[in-house]
Amino acid sequence: MHSPGRMFWEPFDYFERETYGMLKPLKFLSNIFLKIPLCYLRIADFNASKKVDKFIANSKVSQTRIKKYYGRESEIIYPFVDLDKFKDIKTEDGGFFLILTRLVSWKKVDIAIDSCSQLNIKLKIIGDGPDLNRLKSKASKNIEFLGYIDDQEKIDLIRQCKALIVTQKEDFGIVPLEAMACGKPVIAYRSGGLLETVQEGITGEFFDEQTIDSLSIVLKEFDSLKYTTQDCKNRSLSFRKELFIDKIKQALLD
Repeated sequence: MHSPGRMFWEPFDYFERETYGMLKPLKFLSNIFLKIPLCYLRIADFNASKKVDKFIANSKVSQTRIKKYYGRESEIIYPFVDLDKFKDIKTEDGGFFLILTRLVSWKKVDIAIDSCSQLNIKLKIIGDGPDLNRLKSKASKNIEFLGYIDDQEKIDLIRQCKALIVTQKEDFGIVPLEAMACGKPVIAYRSGGLLETVQEGITGEFFDEQTIDSLSIVLKEFDSLKYTTQDCKNRSLSFRKELFIDKIKQALLD
């Protein structure tokens, strides 16, 4: 199994979304300084890919990237969600939306903060990271930062939320599956692997652009009663561990 590194195959997409902190005034120089080392890394990575017997992708996004950069076909085997953690979960409506992610600038958590602030919607954010202080500085009183919490606390919050919000593009994304395993819908940016896991209108909704306005439209119209606990849990069953193990075994035998 070998995956193209986004940092050196798609440097614009990877680095452009970073704030660079105190070095932001020098951001425009990054492409110049990185050009030669990134070229070397691409060559080394491409040569390493020739030694791979079979490629396994975790989503259509990864599959497309493997084909584009290595010129090789691959088989999609989706990662699994540990459903044992979510047995006998009883859902309730705690009146808040939830974000669970590492807090870095490219994940665009700020659009959810701004949107919920403008709409006076309660939002709880689980996670830590270098963007924490910036995000806190722009949050209104209805936004709560919880930092790092243990698995049991995480599950308890997921089962109480109105929906999980995902503002970033993910190659796949386990957390949305955990939300569905808890019986909760997902509101996600229409991109990446979530297009393969979230069923629009059944287990969640998509917003089309990583902007405050685009997300706000969905939040204004969102009705949690539209989505059933059973539909969400049924969707997570398609990503159970037993299915993943069977497909990996079959891939190794082929």
